[in-house]
Amino acid sequence: MITPKQTLRNFLFVLATASIVSCGSAGDEEKEDLLPLYSESDTIEDVLDLGMHPLGSDTAENYIDSTSLLLSINSTQSLNLLLEQIDSAALAGFRWRSNALHKAHEHTQHYVSAVQIWFSLSNQKIKCLYEPLSLCSADTGKTKTYNVYKNDQYYIYRNDSFVVASTNDLGKITAYQQNIKFRENPQSTQYRDFVIDSSDTGDVTSVIYTFQEFDSVMVSNKAQRLSLWNYAYRKTTTAGLRSRHSILLSPDSFALNNLHNPKSIRLPFKGRFANLANPCPPSCESVSFKTY
Repeated sequence: MITPKQTLRNFLFVLATASIVSCGSAGDEEKEDLLPLYSESDTIEDVLDLGMHPLGSDTAENYIDSTSLLLSINSTQSLNLLLEQIDSAALAGFRWRSNALHKAHEHTQHYVSAVQIWFSLSNQKIKCLYEPLSLCSADTGKTKTYNVYKNDQYYIYRNDSFVVASTNDLGKITAYQQNIKFRENPQSTQYRDFVIDSSDTGDVTSVIYTFQEFDSVMVSNKAQRLSLWNYAYRKTTTAGLRSRHSILLSPDSFALNNLHNPKSIRLPFKGRFANLANPCPPSCESVSFKTY
């Protein structure tokens, strides 16, 4: 029987031997060779318990369909549903940046590699900026709270690789917040503006995903690319019921209205979406996960 820790080590081996992505600043042809992802001296990250978080296709379709009901660009235009389709080799190279960030800080022995995905707006389409993170914890129990460490480096995905975001790319985060509109009731004609607040009443600027969840979706479905989907949901906050923007994951083979794939007990994400995203706000400084 394959244990969760053995499964993670297999993921790391696959990622370590994948093609290494080349990265450079936007508009710059110079490329940077990345180091191997994993070596015997590296610390193995904590193994997260993701078994209870796959999302069935019917529920996922409802979430994605809700995007056009609850969110709009300038109250007039529907959002693009598909955000991005990312190559597995590019993710392997980008994951190295999170691991390197942890090694540079060496805060604690317990860590998880992750990425913060920021919403932006470009040519009236929702796009993403990616920021590598190291999630570190001093907790020893099964459920751990991880502090978020970053180096404020942002990337965009272009031509099957991650490249350093330009100043213009960063400005598109502000463009998103200025132009995205929300309505709390799908039957209402009234939209509201983006709310900036660090509490749960503030609208989501970004979501935090772990690379382990990326791996689980792709390995369970034998996929070479990961799809990121816009979706919307309503959540009860201290200010009442509020619409929220988030991201779903799936293998690139999934298409809307054709998602009914068989479920596997050994591979819990087979034929399933994933939505274990931590919204920021409120989960900007720390996140919690159950571990093995």
